[in-house]
Amino acid sequence: MERVISSNFTTSEIWDQTVAFFTFAENSPKELYENILIWFTKLFSQNPHLFFAFASIPYLYFMLKSLKQITDDQKFANNIYCLIILVLFVLPRDIITVQNPRFTTGVWMVVFSTIMFFSDEKYRWRYFLLILLTPAVHSGFWFYVIVFIGGLLVMRFRKLTIWLLYFSVPFSYLSYDLLSNFDFAALPLPTMLSDWAIRYMSEESFNKHIGHAGASGFFWVSQAFNTFCNTMYLFIPYYLWKYRDEIDQRTDIKYLFDFFLYFYAVVNFIQFIPVLGGRFYWIVRILGIFLWFKVVFPRHQKVLLFLLCSCSWEIFRRYFYTGAVYTCVPLEIFYAPLPFLISDFWNVTTM
Repeated sequence: MERVISSNFTTSEIWDQTVAFFTFAENSPKELYENILIWFTKLFSQNPHLFFAFASIPYLYFMLKSLKQITDDQKFANNIYCLIILVLFVLPRDIITVQNPRFTTGVWMVVFSTIMFFSDEKYRWRYFLLILLTPAVHSGFWFYVIVFIGGLLVMRFRKLTIWLLYFSVPFSYLSYDLLSNFDFAALPLPTMLSDWAIRYMSEESFNKHIGHAGASGFFWVSQAFNTFCNTMYLFIPYYLWKYRDEIDQRTDIKYLFDFFLYFYAVVNFIQFIPVLGGRFYWIVRILGIFLWFKVVFPRHQKVLLFLLCSCSWEIFRRYFYTGAVYTCVPLEIFYAPLPFLISDFWNVTTM
């Protein structure tokens, strides 16, 4: 909200930023989406609430389009296990994360595009272009674009991908120190890419996201549940591997499965990188639950209960204790009448 209120862009400025971004100019912004959204919102109103209303539209479009791939399946039913599937599918980036819409919108863009790229041969090029567009939404998706293109080559060798996944597991425990002193500015990269790498490997980023400076005494509880959660999700590709002959008979998920094994391995290898590893692990979790539903469900339903249990601390922190809902959602939304919610802060244009 502070960024929305303090930022003002003219149409010519947005045009110049767009040209600079797509030509890799030295003065290019690291991404375009938020600036364009702020510019578009302020054509109508200075109210930051309108910004979040507009931001919710592309977010919900891609999230619900992704969710539809599950709910339209004949296996989907109104029972507790399908509800758990839906919870686990949206939990990594739920609607509350539209409070900071850049990365969360990009997550659902790549989830939807990746699922459709490997299942819709006729319009595959559209989804590939959509993936290429995600760095304009958030600069972190340059990593995904590079990994995705590499995956199109590596995923052809399925045995290699599963061995990479096996080999990658211990790498998730490696130290940040391995890359902390590397000079990314010396690499022959466009300025915005080298700046992006430096930003993600900064000491400040490490202290905030890996070192947990200022963390409470309950940090060990969070770490224990994170380990439990990571371990449970590692069972998903191994369960899927058991059904690989069945997967090979299905054109809708066969290639997505191969890509998932490869991408899971890559994300494991980068877990020690501040911010980057954790953020792309959200995509691993979403794709993992999607494939579990498509391949394994309704078999081994009790595994879903263990998966949900492994996420229980995350759910508690997020929705009930100091998390996004606690800090960003006013309690009035649960009991106040709609006219009051609409009018609340209607004229707010300054902080």
